[in-house]
Amino acid sequence: MSLIELAAIGPLVVVTAAGSALSEEGSGEKGDRTTVRGRKELSVDTVFELLKNERRRRILEYLRDQDDETTLDRLAEHIAARENDTDEFHLSSDQRKRVYIALYQSHLPKLHDTGIIDYDQRSGSVRLLDTAHQLYPYIDLQSTSQDDAYEKSENSTMDDGERIDPSLILALGVAGLVVVGVSGIGPLTFVPMEAWSIVSVVALLFVTGRNAVRL
Repeated sequence: MSLIELAAIGPLVVVTAAGSALSEEGSGEKGDRTTVRGRKELSVDTVFELLKNERRRRILEYLRDQDDETTLDRLAEHIAARENDTDEFHLSSDQRKRVYIALYQSHLPKLHDTGIIDYDQRSGSVRLLDTAHQLYPYIDLQSTSQDDAYEKSENSTMDDGERIDPSLILALGVAGLVVVGVSGIGPLTFVPMEAWSIVSVVALLFVTGRNAVRL
């Protein structure tokens, strides 16, 4: 996700309505504020810092799918399966362990410290907090962009597959002329057989040469 994409939608999520009173209490993250009602407002810098890592984005996506609550073990299995393009039943112990350690030591504590989740290291429980919902417009924006790019790629591939090769059209046209001429149909009867042979050879050389250049 680029900073431009974040900046484009950021004001809709981060900035409070005109006239809202903000306290000057910091939250420990640069630019974050807490409203007089006690609600934490995330700055664009904080949003970008949290969401620039794919594992943290997947943590938030999974928590939303799991009704805002899960465990470290389930998170590690889910993310490891996605990263290795397999299901949770076919993960190796090393694949699980790598993700588990990264979540335990880095990503979950970071989300916890910024008030996005409530994470208990001893029990492994992970719960989404209200502040996290400020991040989802950015996550959804990225997902939409990726889906659009994938759809365009699929359509482009389909168009390439369905496009008729011009050399094939030429070959079929020449073949039709040769068949008509050799069969003695119409005015092409007066074209000598040697000429049809030459036309056939030239057309064949043209088509094969065109394909060879393409390869």
